[in-house]
Amino acid sequence: MKRVAYVVVLFGCLGSVACGGSDDGSTINNGGSSNGGSAANGGSAANGGSNSVGGTFNIGGQGNGGSSNGGTGGGKCDPNLTGLVRDFKAAEEPGGHPDFQAFTGNAASKGIVEDMLGADLKPVYKPNGPYFGTEGQETTSKDRYDQWYRDTDGINQTIQFTVPLTEGPNGVSSYDNGEFFPIDGQGWGNYQAHNNGEHNFHFTFELHTEFAYNGGEVFTFTGDDDLWVFINKRLAIDLGGLHPELSDSVNLDDIAQEFGLEVGGTYPLDLFHAERRTDASHFRIDTSLEFTNCDPIIVPK
Repeated sequence: MKRVAYVVVLFGCLGSVACGGSDDGSTINNGGSSNGGSAANGGSAANGGSNSVGGTFNIGGQGNGGSSNGGTGGGKCDPNLTGLVRDFKAAEEPGGHPDFQAFTGNAASKGIVEDMLGADLKPVYKPNGPYFGTEGQETTSKDRYDQWYRDTDGINQTIQFTVPLTEGPNGVSSYDNGEFFPIDGQGWGNYQAHNNGEHNFHFTFELHTEFAYNGGEVFTFTGDDDLWVFINKRLAIDLGGLHPELSDSVNLDDIAQEFGLEVGGTYPLDLFHAERRTDASHFRIDTSLEFTNCDPIIVPK
């Protein structure tokens, strides 16, 4: 199955990269300091990206109703998004995770997670009988799923990664990477695939940021493997499961009333992605949303 993961997000200034912060090796605060060194202009984590995500994190700007708690809200930021990649081993490897390189699928498997984001800003696994999704079994259990986006000793390794966007015409910023392997040579190391060489294929990506809703914004995702996007803590795009390249799109005007969005308000956007099989990895974002939190919002646990 071809692993093309490309996100198309129509937003305006994508910015959760540190704005003038300092790197102290352990603390991410509201001034944008990085843990282990996230790259400021779109690079991956400094020091080879193998930084341990520990220490103290002040999570600003995650409130509902358009408030900005502790971020630098109120202005545009550089078009970069900083989040956490978690590296896993394939199921057949010693210490491997049974959800990676173990299942196959041909369509989006909706219903793996609940419609509301958890209080800890993580997806809530939805017990769904033996199927764990609409397309059959593609995960093993709640406990195993919870490890996808939580630091787990001996199971995953956590690395900061910054997605850089290039500002283009009409207020749209883009990121298009046809070889999206952000942690090659890091974490548990690369995996030899039969048809796509050697890369670090098995990972998840978690991203938290904020945006100002001005009206007219659109978010579109195209790609394969799991992708969940929450807007104001409600599930806006559900492309979970293992599948060939698929697309889904959400017009924020269409969901504004249901999701509690008001023009002029500031709201959280939370994105959760997984690459669980080999072949290829294509990740694309196009956006016109105006991101307002200049500091990385890191939710490590």
